[in-house]
Amino acid sequence: MSEEKTGGEDTGRVLQKLKDLMDYAEPQLDKFPRPEKGYAGLATKIRMCFNTMAERTMDTQKCYYAKSTLKELNELDKEIQYAKFYVERAKKKGILDFKKFDIMSDYLDQIGKMTGSWIGKVKESAKEQEKSNGTK
Repeated sequence: MSEEKTGGEDTGRVLQKLKDLMDYAEPQLDKFPRPEKGYAGLATKIRMCFNTMAERTMDTQKCYYAKSTLKELNELDKEIQYAKFYVERAKKKGILDFKKFDIMSDYLDQIGKMTGSWIGKVKESAKEQEKSNGTK
C-alpha cells in the first residue's frame, strides 16, 4: 500500500497538531504541583499520553497494509481518549484553569477528528483495494 493510501499527508498534519499541543502544554505541565509531577502524577501521565500519541502517529508511516495502519490508528485514538481524561482530571483538581483546559481540550478534539477522518480514509481505500483485487 502506498503512502498515499495509508495517509502520508494525514501523518504530517496530525504530527504538526501534536507538536503544537506539546509546545503549549509543556510550560503548563511544568507548573503542576510537585506530587503531580512524580511517577504516578497527572503531569507525567499527560506527557506519557502525548509522547505515545506522537509515537503511534509516526508508526503509521511504517505501515504498508490497511489492517496494520488501522491498528495503529485505533491505538492512537485510545491514547487521545486517555489524554482527554487526564486533562479533565487536572481541571477538576484545580491544577488547570478553564482557559488552559479549554485550549488543550480543543487541540485534543482536533487531533481526534483528524484521526477519525484518517481512519475513514484508510477503511475506504481498503474496501476499494479489496474490490479491485476481487475483480482481477
